[in-house]
Amino acid sequence: MKEWKKGVKLLTAFVWVGVFLVGTMYLAQEWNGQDLLRKTKAEEKSLTFSQTKAGTNEKIKLEKEDGKEVGTQISEQKTEEEEAKHAYLTFDDGPSDHTDEILDILKEKQVKATFFVIGKTDEKSKARYQRIVAEGHSLGMHSYTHDYSYIYGSLANYKEDLQKLQDYLYEVTGQRVKLYRFPGGSSNSVSKIPIQSCIDYLDQKGIIYFDWNASSEDAVSIGTTCDKLNQNILKDALLYHNTVILMHDLHECTGTVQGLPALIDRLKKEGYQLDPITEKTVPVQHVKDQSKKPVNGKQSD
Repeated sequence: MKEWKKGVKLLTAFVWVGVFLVGTMYLAQEWNGQDLLRKTKAEEKSLTFSQTKAGTNEKIKLEKEDGKEVGTQISEQKTEEEEAKHAYLTFDDGPSDHTDEILDILKEKQVKATFFVIGKTDEKSKARYQRIVAEGHSLGMHSYTHDYSYIYGSLANYKEDLQKLQDYLYEVTGQRVKLYRFPGGSSNSVSKIPIQSCIDYLDQKGIIYFDWNASSEDAVSIGTTCDKLNQNILKDALLYHNTVILMHDLHECTGTVQGLPALIDRLKKEGYQLDPITEKTVPVQHVKDQSKKPVNGKQSD
């Protein structure tokens, strides 16, 4: 009987030891699990990761907080339009005795351009305005007089000069022209009136102004070889997918005409589509408002 009681006590002791060990292991697992859970949640709260969709360049940014995904999808997939490269050949100060030569080259190369013209009333000039429009090029305004001291002498003079040119071109071509380039560019340093007041007037009239981000420097480097003029253009033009190229349609700028076929060929080889500027074209502007500084441009004649 004594041995039986002793056995019961021993068995009871083993049971309690077992319960203690199991309980200790359970508590240890719970403690480790809670610690791991807290650590995981802390990591997940600040977790940011990217994954790439198969067959695209689109990345998805996800932030996890308390086990739930938050944040937005960030797309790096470029559209065909964003990937495309556009070059806009622009000619200031015409028409001139080179206008027809330029138009002949553009026709042969099957590309369109933009002519920012001044006011000329002779019959040959009228015919050249009309040919520009008839062959699908864009007609833009530069100024009627191209007299800086008059145009920028007062806001009233500025308005009068621009309105006179717009009315004249409408009379000659039937087009109410809405494209414009400031004489000297919007960043010119000769204007005696705040350029912003001119910009405000253009906005009121629904006129869009365009500067440039590549220039041949042909009007300030008379006599420069056509190869050098093209080098001047390409060193900047090839930096942009949307490049507006400044050249001049002047009697003195023979190098511009001579170099035009090679320039067009090079731009095409580099993958550019040569287009005329339209009201839908993304404008290159040196000065957009008084709080922004001039960029990517130089003063033009």
